[in-house]
Amino acid sequence: MAAIPFLNAGYSQVALVGYWTYPTADVQGQIDDIAAAIRALPPSSRMTVMGHSSESHIATMAFLQERLPINRIDSFIGLSGVYDIPSHYRWEAARGVERISPMAPACGGSLGGWKKLSPTRVVSQDASDNSSFKPYRSCFPQATLLLHGNSDTTVPFTSTVQFAETVGLNWIPLPNDINHVETISDFMFGGPTREVVLDWLDDS
Repeated sequence: MAAIPFLNAGYSQVALVGYWTYPTADVQGQIDDIAAAIRALPPSSRMTVMGHSSESHIATMAFLQERLPINRIDSFIGLSGVYDIPSHYRWEAARGVERISPMAPACGGSLGGWKKLSPTRVVSQDASDNSSFKPYRSCFPQATLLLHGNSDTTVPFTSTVQFAETVGLNWIPLPNDINHVETISDFMFGGPTREVVLDWLDDS
C-alpha cells in the first residue's frame, strides 16, 4: 500500500527495500544490505530514496559513507530519523525501553561505536578537525528533505533539527498531531506526510 501513492504520482517502479535485522546483522551490515540493494536496482530516469526511522538512519549513513550511487539518485527523503545514537539512547532510557530496544547493541554496544554510526556526530567530529573536513552536504542528492512530527515521542524531532542544521539540509516540521507511526502510515491511508512529500517531489 505504501507504494501506491508513488505509482499514482508517475513513478514507473517502486522498490520496498529490506535488510537483515539485529542480531542477524548489525547496523554496518544493514548499511551494506541497503547499498547493495539500491545498486542492484535497474536504471531509472528518476530515483528517490526514502527511509523512515531506523531506515532513515541507515540510508543516511550509507550516503555519508559514499556507498550509494549518488549520480543515479535524484532525491532523498528522511522521515523521523535517528541521527545521534548516544542522545537517542538517553531518550530511550528516559522512556524505560533502552533494554528492549535493539538499537544500542546493533550499533556496536559501546559509546565509541555509537558515535561512529551517528550521522550528526560523524559530521560534527570531522568539522572540528579542519585538516580532514569535507563538505558532507555533497554526499546527499541536491534535492534532500528531512521530515519530522513535533509530537513524535519515539524519536524526538530535535534529532532531525540538529542533523539538518549540522549538515545544511532542508527539513520541514509536520503538523503537531503527527506522531512517529503516522509519518509512514500516512502513505498507506492518506494524511499530511504523504501530501507534503508528493508536493515536494513535484517541485523538485
